[in-house]
Amino acid sequence: MTADGSELSDIAVRQNGDACQRLLKARQWRWAVAVRWQLAQIALVLAAPILAVTLGLAVPEAKPFIAFLAVCLTLLDVTLVDRAYKTTLKTAARSSELFDIQLLKLAWHGLVAGMRPTPEETDRAVRGWEGLRTKHSIENWYALDVDKVPMGLARAICQRTNVTYDSDLRRLYRIWLDSLMVGVTVIIVSLGMASQATFADFVLSAVVPMAPFLIWGLRERFRQADAVKANEPVVQEAEKLIEAVIAGNCPDHDCLVRSRSLQDAIFQRRATTVLLFPGIYRYRRPDAERDMLAGAAYWVEKAIERA
Repeated sequence: MTADGSELSDIAVRQNGDACQRLLKARQWRWAVAVRWQLAQIALVLAAPILAVTLGLAVPEAKPFIAFLAVCLTLLDVTLVDRAYKTTLKTAARSSELFDIQLLKLAWHGLVAGMRPTPEETDRAVRGWEGLRTKHSIENWYALDVDKVPMGLARAICQRTNVTYDSDLRRLYRIWLDSLMVGVTVIIVSLGMASQATFADFVLSAVVPMAPFLIWGLRERFRQADAVKANEPVVQEAEKLIEAVIAGNCPDHDCLVRSRSLQDAIFQRRATTVLLFPGIYRYRRPDAERDMLAGAAYWVEKAIERA
């Protein structure tokens, strides 16, 4: 209990309990499935075009077929892979929502999140996660410091770190995308110049096959920029709620309502924003988690000082 009689948070303790760990495993499996569809899309828009460009420059008579294949790959991406990818994102977002509401003691909002995952679906996802050969630790998902403050404040701090963590990773991804786009463009132009092909042959053998990748890269780059921008008002609202709780200007019921609204925004972000490029999360995770812990510690210390 705090000095004013408020009950301290138990988020840090319960997140490692059996019930929450099962939901977290299900969450991670659903995102792993989404990553597989993402990899399928990357294979269509990156690996296949690179092979097509190489073949087109080596076998000039195959250029019309290669151009036709590039169009087919684009249509396959739009009609099948991209749609399946987005469906798995929404499924994963619902699993994430179930974990969060259980841990943060919020109600399920069906008008926003849709149908709640069934126990059977969760169990299948848990088995999928446990069957993975390689998996990272999922204990201490949220900062342990949040148990030093009341539940309403701890909940808001966790919601804020959800969004800031995501924005940090996406800013890095956007930089990587820009570098990748420039690098691939330079390679295409260099191959065309080295082959001494006519402009028409160059377009058929290099530009057309790489069109799916260029379209994907531009689309992905703008999606990441939009996601970071969309996160900004959510972070601002979370900080307003945190400051209101610290100042004692937010009764428990009002805090619960405002946190539920924040959770709706977090779900919408998860359900509609594409994933990071595979590997970026693992590369950036140690630094991102240190930043997350530092952010949580800052608000916890500020609350303790105010008390």
